[in-house]
Amino acid sequence: MLIVWGVIALKINTGLQPIDDLKAVVPQNQSFRPSVLKVDSFFIQNVDRDPFLGTLYRSPKKQKQTPRSPQPKTLKQITYSGIVQNKGHKSPVFVVQINNRQYILKKGQTADSVMLVRGTVNEIVVRQQKQLQTIQRNP
Repeated sequence: MLIVWGVIALKINTGLQPIDDLKAVVPQNQSFRPSVLKVDSFFIQNVDRDPFLGTLYRSPKKQKQTPRSPQPKTLKQITYSGIVQNKGHKSPVFVVQINNRQYILKKGQTADSVMLVRGTVNEIVVRQQKQLQTIQRNP
């Protein structure tokens, strides 16, 4: 039993002490020279044949596009509520509802992509989507 404990103690002792033979000697005046890599150029070629099936490659046929007629855009719902004019100013202000939102516009102003072209007490002329529209006043 004494021999077994002696072998264990010897192994622990040798494991804790460093071995001088494993130390590598590193020269102090060593310079670093990176190696030069040679890069090969390459290019991609069109494939004429499928390498797995052996069939010829066919590019998909281009479908002829039929010209679509422009779909009519829905016009906005516009109502003319009235006119407000100050006696001191000559330019009147018009009360216009566009898609149930009320705007106060002068001649030439734009609201919600609708432009007020001209107006009178009874009607206004607006431009939306390059179309002129005459709108009568609501009673």
